[in-house]
Amino acid sequence: MSPLTIKALILAAGVIIMAVGFTLYHFRVGNKDGRYILIAIGVSITVFTLVHLSTDIGTALFGVEGVNARMPKPNP
Repeated sequence: MSPLTIKALILAAGVIIMAVGFTLYHFRVGNKDGRYILIAIGVSITVFTLVHLSTDIGTALFGVEGVNARMPKPNP
């Protein structure tokens, strides 16, 4: 399985966890702290995966390796 596929699956899992947290929050099911923790975990997984996917997309489109490659290296 390619790394891009794995990241896409992790992104889908993060979105599902976040949606479950928002659904539980909307219907007021379960513990209040548990709902907030579930939403926070889903959001953090989603943001983390989106950052990594954007780096991969930037590499595929522009041939740029990560965010540090955009900065020119100073000459000593």
